[in-house]
Amino acid sequence: MSTPTASQPQALPTFWAKAVEDSLARVNGFWEEVAKHQATACARVVTATEESARLTKATLEYGLELSTMWRTMTLDAAGKLMGASHANGDPKASAKKA
Repeated sequence: MSTPTASQPQALPTFWAKAVEDSLARVNGFWEEVAKHQATACARVVTATEESARLTKATLEYGLELSTMWRTMTLDAAGKLMGASHANGDPKASAKKA
């Protein structure tokens, strides 16, 4: 059994060249997948940030609305209390309750 020793050394550079080429193709495919996922992740972060800003704005607007309602109710209640005390003829009674 003789093996052609001359052909094996000649095949070695071709084998390594093919192995390196395959490896580079896999690495390139990996980075292409990373780029896709990175773009998707960035788009989701942008969407989440926009939603967070929208919710924060709505929260602030609602807080302002509640504050306005609270002030109005407080002034109305104080006015009614003052009116009830004056109606009873005792203006000092409203000052004691307030």
